[in-house]
Amino acid sequence: MLSKQNTLQIKGIAILCIIIFHLFGFPDRLPENIHIDWFGSPITKALQICVPIYLFMAGYGLQCTYQNRNTKWNDILNRIKKTYKFFWWVAIPFIILGIVAGYYHIDTLGGGRTGFKYFWFQKYI
Repeated sequence: MLSKQNTLQIKGIAILCIIIFHLFGFPDRLPENIHIDWFGSPITKALQICVPIYLFMAGYGLQCTYQNRNTKWNDILNRIKKTYKFFWWVAIPFIILGIVAGYYHIDTLGGGRTGFKYFWFQKYI
């Protein structure tokens, strides 16, 4: 059985690998005049496995937590509410930043081609 310290270490390594993958796994994001040989290499593509590792460790920790106590549906619903509350605290500033930077277009918020793709969450606000 893995201890809490072990799962935290594994999740930390997984997070670092995810960051490395997002920084170096996409050579098409580089300007055309810059060419780095190891960008997009199989080694960086192999780091995609870190997302499932992180999710497994998080689920394993939750299972161990709930196994040792009497969990009610109310506890689970409170955890879901807490997760979504933190999600929106992070998502809303980045959505606003995307609008200001021009990544999202205001004129397509109502359901235009790109508006529907990026603003699927609008009906929940």
